[in-house]
Amino acid sequence: MREAGRRAPQPLAPAVRSPAPRRTLALTAIVLAFSVIAVDNVMVTGAAPSIAGALAGLELVGWLFTAYLLTWTVTIPLYGKLADLHGRRPILLVGLGLFLLGSVLAALAQSMEQLIACRLLQGLGTGAIQPVAHTAAGDLFPPHRRVQAQLLFSIAYLVVSVVGPVLAGGLIMAVSWRAVFLVEAALALLGAVLLALLLTERVERPSHYVDWRGAGLLMLGAGALLVALARATRGEDWLAPAQLVLYAVAAVAWPLFFWQETRAPEPLLPLSLLQHRLIRGSYLVTLVVGGTIAAFGPFVPLFVQGVLELGPTEAGLVALPFNGAWLVTNAVAGPLFWHFGYRLTCALGLGIIAAGYLALLLPARDPLVAYGVIVGALLVLGGGVGLVNTASIVAVQNAVPWGSRGIATSGHQFCRFLGASLLLSLVSTVVNTRLAGELAVRGVEALPTSPGAAAASRIAQASALLTPESRAALAPETLTAMQQALDSTLREAYLLVAAVGVLGALLALLLPGGRAEVHVWQEPERPVAPERLPGERASRR
Repeated sequence: MREAGRRAPQPLAPAVRSPAPRRTLALTAIVLAFSVIAVDNVMVTGAAPSIAGALAGLELVGWLFTAYLLTWTVTIPLYGKLADLHGRRPILLVGLGLFLLGSVLAALAQSMEQLIACRLLQGLGTGAIQPVAHTAAGDLFPPHRRVQAQLLFSIAYLVVSVVGPVLAGGLIMAVSWRAVFLVEAALALLGAVLLALLLTERVERPSHYVDWRGAGLLMLGAGALLVALARATRGEDWLAPAQLVLYAVAAVAWPLFFWQETRAPEPLLPLSLLQHRLIRGSYLVTLVVGGTIAAFGPFVPLFVQGVLELGPTEAGLVALPFNGAWLVTNAVAGPLFWHFGYRLTCALGLGIIAAGYLALLLPARDPLVAYGVIVGALLVLGGGVGLVNTASIVAVQNAVPWGSRGIATSGHQFCRFLGASLLLSLVSTVVNTRLAGELAVRGVEALPTSPGAAAASRIAQASALLTPESRAALAPETLTAMQQALDSTLREAYLLVAAVGVLGALLALLLPGGRAEVHVWQEPERPVAPERLPGERASRR
């Protein structure tokens, strides 16, 4: 096995040469910086109902997350390119600074509109933190050890998923929802200080051309598409005039972006990356994985509360087996793909993901037994995701030199979030359409007379399944009809996502075969030094 760590590093890649203790401290600082994202995802989700009540903005609560994900997703490629040009540390510090500022302003917001604007600013910071943290962690290790860095990210997310909900609930009850954002600000400040002290880089900074035109076109095209998908997910007609305008903007901006990348001196996304079979295949696989990760989050808890009549605590805890299994398979993914290759590992993982969603279809009459089935299914699902996500991101990082690792890793993360938006909008539309139909078939009446309003009314009525008080107010036959309709609808959604997992397993066959070491980036051959000991063989570099 040829170890990439023994090759002479590129001029811009000093981190791999760091002593082990310094490298451990630097990785700790990077993981802490990354943890602000996990804390935000967990704590703001738990605080959202309290925020909506305090600011009288229930109708806008979904945009707390949409606005955040929008600026997060569309800026990922730009930050990845800037990290390749200027180093990882300054971009991480910029991201943490923006997130810190957005968090402080969010804690001071006096209206839902102001808070949404602050979430846009937080997303601008997260767009830098998330991909560049993964990239910086990959820099610290040679190719065969990069899976260790991904393992620590999973540990951080698992810890936050356990502690975060309890901490958020305590802060909201004892202080205010505003304290959640102040905790995020404090964590971002601590992460920035530790990064500044512990992550050292000796980066050459020659003059570079930044493809701002390409960045603008990418943000415009991706932003228009994501807003259209978000609106559709929240019930907007897919063919409404505003939607058609957004589709048209995306349809024009994306081709212009790719045309710009063919003529830019230093393109934001070098198209040569997409010509690399390993990277292209990894991106396609990641599109599918991103969708399968996002698809269980909104709908499995809905089943737990609405059909099984369990509480929000049980609904929130379903993420634990998923994250725990993800952590475990992160640990075994490295030896697996290093020995058997990326293709087999990704295909296996996606097959396991499909099996996890199929397991959610298993019938069970008793709520506790059914809950056990869900926990088991999510263990399977998390195990598959851990294999594919780890193998695909390490494959991308190992396939390129330091100077391209930032944009290559960012492309991977961009595909993950784009896939999540695409599949989640599709599944949400299917759920809304099928639920309205199932309720109508079972005789659940709707007050409005127009067909569209009747469907919306039936879906709104189904929200009565989510609390004991509202369930108690329903007639027994109506409650049974609603639960049967929701059960049938969600099973169709799980089946759809399982089919997407099977499609992903087929896409994994597009990855090149062979052991992972075959696909590690190799430095160009250097002239052999004239002086060598007698009998010494020139090492391959």
